[in-house]
Amino acid sequence: MKLKNDKTLNIALTAVFACIVFVLSYLGSFVHIGAISFALTLIPIVLGGIYIGPWAGAFLGAVFGLTVLFTDVTALALLSINWFYAFLGCVVRGVIAGWLPAFVFKIAAKKSETVGAVVASVLAPIINTGIFSLCVFTIFEPYFTDLGQTLGYLDLGHFVLVGLIGLNFVFEFLTTVVITPVLAKPLLALKKRMERQIAPAFIRSFDVPGRKRQWSGEVSITLRRAVLYRTALLKC
Repeated sequence: MKLKNDKTLNIALTAVFACIVFVLSYLGSFVHIGAISFALTLIPIVLGGIYIGPWAGAFLGAVFGLTVLFTDVTALALLSINWFYAFLGCVVRGVIAGWLPAFVFKIAAKKSETVGAVVASVLAPIINTGIFSLCVFTIFEPYFTDLGQTLGYLDLGHFVLVGLIGLNFVFEFLTTVVITPVLAKPLLALKKRMERQIAPAFIRSFDVPGRKRQWSGEVSITLRRAVLYRTALLKC
């Protein structure tokens, strides 16, 4: 029962995070503050990966990539040129930027959740921008070279550094690194409280007054695992 409830809760939370990612991705395609894109999308992606797990981070990254692919003007232009490369540059990039930080957090959190959250927050914008830059200088090089020349930039490197990344990366990096760990701390604390409350209730569900317990088969194995799980939580 507990595993089923956990799975349902995780799916519901993933859906909530996905809605937030979609809205922020959509706004980021159209809303700009001067030359800076309104890029806050990585925050819910990293938070979802930290709270739920790497698979959720990958899914949220895919939502981000698909939204950008079909709403961003530049992505639409690339889609018309080569849909496969555009898919790699948007969706696959988003999946990696969502999965890898969550995976690193999962490992680092064994020693310190705070450090893990900070490391994940640092990795996400670096991976996102790094893969995008790699795509620009390789598979999208002809398109962005022509676009840079049309807009009056000296060369592709100047266009990427000043026109495409520059302040956008600084804004995305600072907001993700500052905001995400602050929000992750109460979320993780809430998760621990919920687990401590659910485990004892799960164990009590096997108690039948006036009847001798028969610990055999699957019930015995499940109950023993629950007892070990509760013991581990109490030691935390």
